[in-house]
Amino acid sequence: MGTQTQTPRFRALSPTPRRREAADSQPDNTQLSWQPLAYYNFFRLVVSSVFCMLANIGLFLKPLGGHDPQLFTTTANGYLGVGVFAFWLLWRRKPAFLTQATSLLFIDSIAIILLMHSSGGTGSGLGILLVVVIAAGGLLLPRQLALLITALATLGLLAEQARWWLIGDVQPADFTRAGLLGIALFATASISVELARRARASASLAAKRGSELRNLALLNEEIIQRMQTGVIVTSADGLIEHANHAARQLTGQELPTGEALAVAAPELANKYSGWQETQTQPIPEQGEKMRTTLGSLGRREADIQQNSTLIFIDDATAVAQQAQLMKMASLGTLTASIAHEIRNPLAAITTAGELIKENGREDPEAEALTEIISRHGARINRIIEDILQMGRLREFEPQPIVIESWLAEFIDDYLLTHDLPRSAVEVSAASDLTVKFDPDQLHQVLGNLLDNAVQHCNKATEMPWVTIKVTFSPENHKTVIRVADNGPGIPKDKLTELFTPFFTTRKEGTGLGLYIARELCSNNQAELSYAATNDEGAIFQITFNRPRQQEFSL
Repeated sequence: MGTQTQTPRFRALSPTPRRREAADSQPDNTQLSWQPLAYYNFFRLVVSSVFCMLANIGLFLKPLGGHDPQLFTTTANGYLGVGVFAFWLLWRRKPAFLTQATSLLFIDSIAIILLMHSSGGTGSGLGILLVVVIAAGGLLLPRQLALLITALATLGLLAEQARWWLIGDVQPADFTRAGLLGIALFATASISVELARRARASASLAAKRGSELRNLALLNEEIIQRMQTGVIVTSADGLIEHANHAARQLTGQELPTGEALAVAAPELANKYSGWQETQTQPIPEQGEKMRTTLGSLGRREADIQQNSTLIFIDDATAVAQQAQLMKMASLGTLTASIAHEIRNPLAAITTAGELIKENGREDPEAEALTEIISRHGARINRIIEDILQMGRLREFEPQPIVIESWLAEFIDDYLLTHDLPRSAVEVSAASDLTVKFDPDQLHQVLGNLLDNAVQHCNKATEMPWVTIKVTFSPENHKTVIRVADNGPGIPKDKLTELFTPFFTTRKEGTGLGLYIARELCSNNQAELSYAATNDEGAIFQITFNRPRQQEFSL
């Protein structure tokens, strides 16, 4: 059997709905800035509410509002309005983040300096609120803007202190407090900016790692879903945790997550129970459709009963077919070698028979014997040709074939070369059916089926003697070509040997035609079979299989 190579197919995949949902659920990078701004807005609202409440009920706790109660009340009320307005801006996300944060922090600095002035200057202790404002600026703003807010707040603080000095109502300690507060503001700004930088770097790294993990998880899921091998994960209680598309297709069950394996797939549940008891793999059975392999996801043998179980399901027919192909490939190579060696002595025997026939034309007995030599030599030569062809099946090149037009051209050629009337073969095919097959090999397969049908049909009846019908099954999405004749059919006791090499019901046959036809169909991922019928005649059908796992657009 010739080896077959296929050109790899590459296909660009767009995100699946689940992948798009996962991408949409990823946190926005701006959340790292908007959320801290919301916290700081809440802090502003609380502070302004406390000041507004104290001012409006007339409870001026010393030294709050001790210098100018009216200014303190006006500033507190305005500050509360700013706090409420800031939440509205935050909800709208307009203007942009930097514009909001910078403007509000600048207003905070002015409001706190006014509150501090109305309470008697730096001695009121309200200057500590500027430290909170500057710290927030360092966390929320870039370094340059944070230092700008710090410089403006420090200048406002010095201007406030200079005013007290100009009116002569100042103590030496006030200058010390103002200087220390200014230094504290710049120190706070520097520290908070550095902390914010590190926090952003850590958050960016965490987001990158999280994105990589999500992509890896999605990639793994995509690979598992597209595997030809079925994969089922069950919990220690026997509940289905995950099942891919191939597992559902091979078992013919939905396998919903959370359902007991014993309910969803009883046959698998029996093998699963046996594996849990003996810790040995299920023994392959003759004629089974699925081959099951089980394994524990636990790392230690002692934990097997408590861990999830991984169940692999393979198409046993495909495995058996692959093994058969390998076996037949070796057998084909051997038989081809033997046939090649037989060819030389066969040619010598045939030539000798021809020479004896020419020399013994006057001897009827010799002529009859040489005729036997010639006839059987030709038969052996046909067998050798079939064996050699079986051993050197060429690589197939499947192509889309519009079956109606192709079949019409094929039938015209066949009837012409075999000198048959057009009414001898009746063809019925839909106009929109397309199959994927190597055209030359399909020609060889149908030619062999028609040869058998014409040779075994009852030509004493009315035409058509042979009927070719192409149908499509919506249930399994497969196209089928049926070739039926009106002959005696095939005895039931011979059906098991029908596709066996060298089995034939004709004296002149080699018994390799149907076998080679079936191999050609198998190479093209199709199936050649005999359809049992109670009526007279034989029916052979070619089933063009769709890919086991449909390609789906992601």
